[in-house]
Amino acid sequence: MITMGKPTGIGFPVSGVAPRPEIVREFGERARYFNTFGANPVAAAAGRAVLDVIKDEALLANASHIGGLIRKGLMVIASRHYGLGDVRGLGLFLAVECVIDRDENGPNAARAGFIVNHRRQNGVLISATGPGANTLNIRPPLVLEQPEANLFLNALDAAFAAAIPQ
Repeated sequence: MITMGKPTGIGFPVSGVAPRPEIVREFGERARYFNTFGANPVAAAAGRAVLDVIKDEALLANASHIGGLIRKGLMVIASRHYGLGDVRGLGLFLAVECVIDRDENGPNAARAGFIVNHRRQNGVLISATGPGANTLNIRPPLVLEQPEANLFLNALDAAFAAAIPQ
């Protein structure tokens, strides 16, 4: 089951759920479902327009290609810098863990905070999340292209180079 929220309408309040039929079959047979926000034609048009742009501009293929380049770049950066743990994700939804050291792999929220602030001061926005507040949350827009991906990776590399080992 996939749930979709704010980005579905690019600022217009649209959300959606896309389940496999076998997941909702019993719900549809046993429960009456009513939603006062359902069937809003303006919201439906906004959502449809966004889906059309995603399809027409091949943004899913772009996300896969550019996301792969960023992930490879993140792996190179992680191999060079102290305090980087797991690099994970798919497409343009990526994460990098800031850790105390690679052997212990314990969360390092201070390093993540430093990286987030260093990048912000240098014009690149990300956030930190997770139970240990140590996971760099990387979710650029689907329209990201290679020059911006390179800017992103260079800014991250510079931030880790500037980070003082904790």
